[in-house]
Amino acid sequence: MKEERFDELMQYGYILFMSLFIVFALAGIFLDNELLIWISVIFFLYIPFMVCAITIWSIRKTRKREKRKRERERRLRECELLRCRSCDRIYKREELDISTTSVPRCPDCGKKLIPAD
Repeated sequence: MKEERFDELMQYGYILFMSLFIVFALAGIFLDNELLIWISVIFFLYIPFMVCAITIWSIRKTRKREKRKRERERRLRECELLRCRSCDRIYKREELDISTTSVPRCPDCGKKLIPAD
């Protein structure tokens, strides 16, 4: 789900649940019905539930991004053949004078090299 869409759904949910909270709370107060007041509390719990959901969602998203980055770096370190996207040449790792920590770059155009696998 796109982030904009998620934010939109959050706003609509907040408006809906806060409206229901107010309606049930006022109905419970005016009708002197304790059950309606307790039901309104359920709608009020939307806020902490959504805060937890957003936190879990953002943590999961950052972990996925970090995992992809680590896998890409590992694959790049283990790869023997590297390819340049722009000039479409394939280089062997031994031919290039690069250290294991630096980002391999094309000797011709200077752009980043990707695994040729």
